[in-house]
Amino acid sequence: MFHAVLVMALFMYPSFAAQSAAPAQAHLGNADVLRGWVTNANGERLRTYVTRPKSATGKVPVIFFVGWLSCDSMEYANGETDGFGALILRLINQSGYATVRLDKPGVGESQGTCAKADFNAELSGWRAAFASMSQYEFIDIDRVIVLGMSNGGGFAPLVAQGATVRGYIAALPEKRPRK
Repeated sequence: MFHAVLVMALFMYPSFAAQSAAPAQAHLGNADVLRGWVTNANGERLRTYVTRPKSATGKVPVIFFVGWLSCDSMEYANGETDGFGALILRLINQSGYATVRLDKPGVGESQGTCAKADFNAELSGWRAAFASMSQYEFIDIDRVIVLGMSNGGGFAPLVAQGATVRGYIAALPEKRPRK
């Protein structure tokens, strides 16, 4: 069951983008969002979004999302605005897992300048967010899945710094045929 939800979601991923966007008010109906902060190696405060399933009792497994190259937020306050938003929000709403997301430097409320953030600044932010999971009593840090999206799939294995994870998943954006 633990991995079946993720595998199912990834097989369904290309169809997410083709479906209509969820209403903004209802897109996180099954989870509570905890907004937090971590600090990267440059001393910049970065916004985190940690979700807890509303039905959770005790510790739950967690999906740690590692984002892409662009300067887009991982908050998805307006619902499913693209394929990755659909993947993220549906996993939050339907999986029963906790999740952790991060806005990298200069994105959303995070300090810094996104266009000037280098690989090390971004990686240190992801590592700080990963380490912060231990402060949430409802997250089972022995059941972590790291899901890297687009460029994040390439460096997601560096985020855990040797911590035990149950698995890594790399998700690439859907390629649309040229017209």
